Amino acid sequence: MLTQYHWFIPIWHPLFIGAHFAALALALSFFASAMRGIFTGTGAVFLLSELTFSVYLFHNWRPSRQRPLS
Repeated sequence: MLTQYHWFIPIWHPLFIGAHFAALALALSFFASAMRGIFTGTGAVFLLSELTFSVYLFHNWRPSRQRPLS
């Protein structure tokens, strides 16, 4: 994942060159996975995860490359 990030970030988002978003996200994922027994899910956490997924699902990532629905 980090290799692809470093290879393709100059092509996809040149303004993000030098940013450490991918490394921080990977570190956060490993930390959350290691501590998942300590974290508890509440109704608010579940609602937030559902809202986040719907935003991701319906987000218009690259409108210039999408074909019309005709």
